[in-house]
Amino acid sequence: MTKYRIHHPRSCSKRLTLPKVEGERGFIDIKNLHNSQISAIRNFFHQQANNSPLYNVVVLGYTKLIPLNLKDQRKQKNESIISAQDKINSWLQKTLYGRH
Repeated sequence: MTKYRIHHPRSCSKRLTLPKVEGERGFIDIKNLHNSQISAIRNFFHQQANNSPLYNVVVLGYTKLIPLNLKDQRKQKNESIISAQDKINSWLQKTLYGRH
């Protein structure tokens, strides 16, 4: 984006993924989308494992062939989702942007 002068090279990159309602670019945050999908899939498998013996075998027989960690039911590091308000707060804490 800086190549075609759409985004300034020293501008905050978190502004790109903030919603247009806030006056920003409104692009989709791929990292948050990926993390929310991983979380949703893991929750689906764990909920279905309680009801279905097939899903229970899949969860128990998990051999780390896919990026999901189904055996461990704790929250994983790839499940962290950053909200828009957290992005705004971190953006405003910068010295240049906090003044305006």
